Amino acid sequence: NISLIETQLKGEISPFLGNLSKLQVLDLTLNSFTGNIPPQLGHCTDLVELVFYQNSLFGEIPAELGNLKKLQLIDFGNNFLNGSIPDSICNCTELLLVGFNNNNFTGKLPSEIGNLANLQLFVAYTNNLVGSIPTSIGMLTALHTLDLSENQLSGPIPPEIGNLSSLGILQLHLNSLSGKIPSELGLCINLFTLNMYTNQFTGSIPPELGNLENLKMLRLYNNKLNSSIPASIFHLKSLTHLGLSHNEKTGKISPEFVSLMSLQVLTL
Repeated sequence: NISLIETQLKGEISPFLGNLSKLQVLDLTLNSFTGNIPPQLGHCTDLVELVFYQNSLFGEIPAELGNLKKLQLIDFGNNFLNGSIPDSICNCTELLLVGFNNNNFTGKLPSEIGNLANLQLFVAYTNNLVGSIPTSIGMLTALHTLDLSENQLSGPIPPEIGNLSSLGILQLHLNSLSGKIPSELGLCINLFTLNMYTNQFTGSIPPELGNLENLKMLRLYNNKLNSSIPASIFHLKSLTHLGLSHNEKTGKISPEFVSLMSLQVLTL
């Protein structure tokens, strides 16, 4: 194992690390490394954890990292990486946690992301990702956290999202997603955070969201949603934050809001 967390190291990551065939953990969190991620790391086929969080790395993720079939954790968050997320990452089928947030990634999400059947957390917020959310996302039945906020994603949310029965946090805000909010989200009964504000969603708020009895935060403001607030929303007794402002809603303000006893923040 090599764990050098917050040790004020700088310079480039040595390609000779690729010679460490038995290396299982490489954690360089909170340093000042620059340059590219060496593709030679793809030779370290025993790697379980690969963490370069909070450095100054740039360039693309090497496709060779797809050779790391034992990898369970990859975290490249808070760097200056660019290019697309390589499809080869989807070959790392033991992955549990993926962090690609706060970089300059472009391109689409890998269409084969559904191969990562053990995935519990996938965060890629604050990048420049484009295209639609792949339908294969519905195969990630172990997923607890999905954060794709602050990108340039477009198109509808695939109805397959309803297969994510373990999902607790879904963050899709600050994109250009459109179409109707899928009623299948009502099947994600473990959701407690659902943020989809500042997109281009149309249609009505699905009454099926009233099935999410664990939901604490529901923020849908700054979209193009119309119709009135469904009565089922008032079944969400755990709600602390409800944001529905800056839409095209109709109807009167319901007196049933008083039934939301846990509510702390309400915007209409």
